[in-house]
Amino acid sequence: MKKLIVITGILLFPLSLNAQFEQKVSFNISAGIFKSICTKTYTPQWASSGDEYEPFQMPGYRPGVYINGAFQFNINRHLSLEASIGYMYSSSWFYDMYENTNYLYYSVYDTINDILLAEGENELNFSNLSVGLAPKYYLFPGKKFNPYLFVGININFTKAEYTDNNWQALKDLDMLDPDDTGPDNPFLEKNTGIGLNPGLGVEYSLNDKIGFFLSAGYYFILLDKSNFKTPEQVENFNSLFFQAGIRFSFLKSKEL
Repeated sequence: MKKLIVITGILLFPLSLNAQFEQKVSFNISAGIFKSICTKTYTPQWASSGDEYEPFQMPGYRPGVYINGAFQFNINRHLSLEASIGYMYSSSWFYDMYENTNYLYYSVYDTINDILLAEGENELNFSNLSVGLAPKYYLFPGKKFNPYLFVGININFTKAEYTDNNWQALKDLDMLDPDDTGPDNPFLEKNTGIGLNPGLGVEYSLNDKIGFFLSAGYYFILLDKSNFKTPEQVENFNSLFFQAGIRFSFLKSKEL
């Protein structure tokens, strides 16, 4: 009988040991999309009536890519802290002036013969690099499907690049004014600012080392007023995002 108890104990010990230890750290990588949102237009100072609008810059970006890499430290079975680096990029900007015509559209005519010499669109892209921290709260630890909430705070390095193809077309056609000093850029070009990104997600654990997750939320970046070309253009960055990712866990520790 004693021998049976010893053998049973030996067999159960590894299972008991495994149950008392859980993964303490994980590396998470995710990718998805974001779409900027918010008020689309403002009234410039030169406007003579209330219906003369100009488009804000940030809401005009079309859906772009959003990727993240993060290390997550599990404080306990409910609460974790995630340190992340994220990157957003959109290469396309659009504001419908009329009949699906982009605000950035241009055309160059021979005014004498009324001949179209060149047409196209100017380019305005967006990129943002973020470094941040986010506490995550898991609702049902130990379950295969574990929903969670998070609130991230980060520092953002935002950049927008504008290419004035209209100016280049005029230059190629030798139609620039003699005193022309180069292409103009009426848009915000760069910004460093604090951001917040609250959201929610759900994680599926394949095993104790690998999991998959989906997350969605809201992303806000505070933009410095001094970086805008006119006071009427002042705004902040607002967007919605959706991501899918994978979690790789390691560094086992005593039960959290």
